[in-house]
Amino acid sequence: MLLRWLCLIFMFACGLPAQADHIYIVQFQQGENWSAKYKYESQPGIERHLKYWQNLYLQEILLMSGPFEDQSGGLFLLRTKDRPTAEALLAGDPAVQSKLIEASIQKWRILTSAMRSMKPQLIEIDPDQSFKVERLDPDSPINLPWN
Repeated sequence: MLLRWLCLIFMFACGLPAQADHIYIVQFQQGENWSAKYKYESQPGIERHLKYWQNLYLQEILLMSGPFEDQSGGLFLLRTKDRPTAEALLAGDPAVQSKLIEASIQKWRILTSAMRSMKPQLIEIDPDQSFKVERLDPDSPINLPWN
């Protein structure tokens, strides 16, 4: 009992939720209705896919996302309460529904991270641009949920 109280005090002090969400990695790949004559950002219907996930990003459900450099697919990092919720989010993706893309999902147990939590913000992305992910303040705590 004492150990449980110490864990709760530690989680409160570190900003960790008592009921941690789970992290899932989603890998997207080209579906049967993908057209080889279009780039990723020009695929018919891809704008609905992007808008769908943009909304989930603003809700802090989608944590990270991006296409592979060769445009063969991409990876998303999701935070949800359980696997059925993550699967329901994928099933609601208009591009998955139209078979433009296919998705697979894996639960991911994070053991280490040098990233810190930040509120999501919309940015304009050049499809040919790449980004470097780095911590802005190396001394700030990392508040990732236990999973």
